[in-house]
Amino acid sequence: MSDRDLVYGSSDENDIDLYEEKKKLPFAAKMVLLGIAAIAVIAIVIYAYTWYKRPTVEELQAYNNLQNLLYEKNSMYLYNEGSDGTYLIMGDAYMQTAMFYNNSEKYSADLEYDGKRYVVGKDGESVYCFLSQFTPSSVSKNILSMHFSGITPSEYNKRPSVKDGKYVYVLEKKIGSNTLKTKFVFNKDMSVSQIYMDDILIQNIEYGVQKDAFAPLGKYDLKDTAKVNFINMYDPSVEYKTYNVPKGMGITGTFLSFNPNDPDAERPSEPWLGIYLDKECTIPIDETTKIEENTTLYLNLLGDDREVDRYL
Repeated sequence: MSDRDLVYGSSDENDIDLYEEKKKLPFAAKMVLLGIAAIAVIAIVIYAYTWYKRPTVEELQAYNNLQNLLYEKNSMYLYNEGSDGTYLIMGDAYMQTAMFYNNSEKYSADLEYDGKRYVVGKDGESVYCFLSQFTPSSVSKNILSMHFSGITPSEYNKRPSVKDGKYVYVLEKKIGSNTLKTKFVFNKDMSVSQIYMDDILIQNIEYGVQKDAFAPLGKYDLKDTAKVNFINMYDPSVEYKTYNVPKGMGITGTFLSFNPNDPDAERPSEPWLGIYLDKECTIPIDETTKIEENTTLYLNLLGDDREVDRYL
């Protein structure tokens, strides 16, 4: 053993290899860390890209108005568990609407066809022309808008999350000490699929559904109509529009005791106006009443006591 070995210690070839290996480890670790960092950067870039690819809440709200959905999809069927639903389809000139009431004592469906309202009896075949001004679409147009109306500009730039291949957006709204949550589930094309209120499903929406809801109207010539005029016996100054009813079709309808020309007036739920065949208002119409040309019907307060001042 040399003096150098005694002073500095001796080494063999294995010691030299171990030293060289130790020198390599920090470089390998650096490469691993660089690889992890690169993967993390790629993941962040992919997430940022997919996040910005999602529509904003404002875009979702704008897309999901009724007219646009029907234009894009042609038809919609809205329902929830235990409900018979509402069916909407674009016609040549009007939005056609069918509201189903299988639990109703009176009607199985309430139809709006070419801007006029019809009702179908429980037998699914008897059709009556409804004479009041209310139409199903006046409700249907609000089915979606009333849920989306709670979305304010402060929410517009948010983006939905993604779950099971669909967009999910939750709107939280403070009402006193409570927080109301409305959850919207959208298809990837941005059309709304489901709406929840506090995790309770209140609306399922399907598109492209073909239903034979308007088939009962097929046996009538809806263009061959007769005029129906109204005289208001308790207040002749209130005028009602003339209705065009398909000849031979039965009629039904209800009227509230308010002036339809004054939309801001208070509208009491009672009393209802009865529809009669005679000026004395003793023969009420029913669904079997058939209409011929220039039929005149008479409106009056229901019941024996018709003192107008009590209701004005």
